[in-house]
Amino acid sequence: MNSRAAHSDDPARHPRLTADRRRSQILSAAIRVFARNGFKGTKTREIAAEAGVNEALLFRHFPTKEDLYAAILQRKSDQNPTAEMLAALEEHAARRDDSGYFRTFAERFLDSLNEQPEFMRLILFSALERHELADSFREKHAKPLYEALARYISLRQREGAFREMRPAVLVRALVGMIAHHVLTVEIFGVTQPRISKREAVVAFTSIFIAGLKCSPDDAT
Repeated sequence: MNSRAAHSDDPARHPRLTADRRRSQILSAAIRVFARNGFKGTKTREIAAEAGVNEALLFRHFPTKEDLYAAILQRKSDQNPTAEMLAALEEHAARRDDSGYFRTFAERFLDSLNEQPEFMRLILFSALERHELADSFREKHAKPLYEALARYISLRQREGAFREMRPAVLVRALVGMIAHHVLTVEIFGVTQPRISKREAVVAFTSIFIAGLKCSPDDAT
């Protein structure tokens, strides 16, 4: 028997929590289990065991696995890192600070992926399973950022600073470098050579900006 499940009802081991704290505890456990097994491969009893509660208590807070998934997304939305990042990018955009703009995006995007590797695995599972959580997350968090980057690139193209290429494709190039770096470390566990966050941010954005800048040949 799972040792967590065996002691899940022992009040000495699990002191009474407020409803909000218990809910948060269950959500954190659900993220860990979903990240390991995916949505289809996860059973509610596994989440209950991970959280140190019984299924009856879990169902009292979240009647279904879908409710758990929705609550996980809502928690992410409540943290709202996207709005903060957009505000920081806008400051650089107003000054036409290309380096500051893309480095700020790369640094914060890298932080968001590194700080929550389990959530990143959960989203990857969701995408592979064609679950609506992946689409919801993209619409609420990824899409606004990608659209902001595309608008800035388009603006600088109109001003003659960047060469003419489809902004959406260019955004994927930048995001792709960052995402691949995180996947290599967090998913595949490749830690050599060691690459610091600063080195990664500077390298990726420098390469990206160099490719964006108009060359003398572009004017002919």
